[in-house]
Amino acid sequence: MSKRDRAKEERPYKRKWLYGCFGITKQAFYKRLKAQQKQQIDHQKLIKMVKDYRKKVGSKTGGIKLYAELKQDFIDTDIKIGRDKFYRFLKHNNLLVPKSKNYITTTNSNHMYKKYKNLVKDQVPRRPEQLWVSDITYIKTQNGHNYLALVTDAYSKQIMGYKLDNHMRTSLCKDALAMAIKNRKYPNQELIHHSDRGFQYCNPKYTSFAENNGITMSMTEQIRPL
Repeated sequence: MSKRDRAKEERPYKRKWLYGCFGITKQAFYKRLKAQQKQQIDHQKLIKMVKDYRKKVGSKTGGIKLYAELKQDFIDTDIKIGRDKFYRFLKHNNLLVPKSKNYITTTNSNHMYKKYKNLVKDQVPRRPEQLWVSDITYIKTQNGHNYLALVTDAYSKQIMGYKLDNHMRTSLCKDALAMAIKNRKYPNQELIHHSDRGFQYCNPKYTSFAENNGITMSMTEQIRPL
């Protein structure tokens, strides 16, 4: 008997032994093998889809958006994968976008404008419109970052004026202050305006506008005014 004929006779016995080791039938064994082969192929397809999409749209596309954008492609190519499983797949294959650690600062005190003294340190306001606190914060939107300038009454915590825009120019803060002045209920009372030393608040266009409306300027050396 040739080696080829002997191998043909031994092969069925080896397969039966293999099925016995797995504790499954012949049909179940091949079904599992086929599923594993499909999974390997699907994983290669997924990796290619992700890389091609990021190459076309942008390398910083995150997992949630990727899943939403590629979901129909998964259906068309018969790849069955949920959002959570897709996220784990990205993580396992080092395809997640590193989280940004950038902090957007809204204060730039490195300028030549006059910086005013802190007139309200350790003081507690005892009436409305005794002290206003102004600040800028950023709001993240689908279109990027917008900036919100606020003027808040330190006693009542009421927002007296605000302005939302996509820039941090002096006009952003000045418009918020103009609204606050318009909303005053006690225009004859002495009022202190307190802020950080950002260039917007130190700009003569801003300080002159405040002082011409009878407001005294006060600033802190800290990043936040209070």
